Amino acid sequence: MSEGTQEATGSREPACVLCGRVDDKPSIFGKRYEMYGLCFHAYCVGFANGLCQHGIDNQNRGLFHIEHLIDLMRVAAQKLCFVCGKMGASVTCAEPGCTRSFHFPCAQEGQCVTQHFGDHR
Repeated sequence: MSEGTQEATGSREPACVLCGRVDDKPSIFGKRYEMYGLCFHAYCVGFANGLCQHGIDNQNRGLFHIEHLIDLMRVAAQKLCFVCGKMGASVTCAEPGCTRSFHFPCAQEGQCVTQHFGDHR
């Protein structure tokens, strides 16, 4: 596991519902948010498959429907991370023909390239 991260077990801070980690490096994971009783990293949400942004709030944060995040969590719970071998992978490789899935921080640890171009949809 990367330096500066820890799994939620034994921690008093809530873990990201997508990657299961508590972090202290927002430059890697993005800012942590807590909404509707759920904690998540901005980048875990931003790179997750199937979560559509439906606007921007007054602090320039992307907005999404909580129901969509819950649906994403259910789908990810069935996917095995190619890097760490644990369930809950929410990012799928974009390479045509590749079906590997990852947790966002695992993708970086596994030397996968994560890129974002243009509008987030």
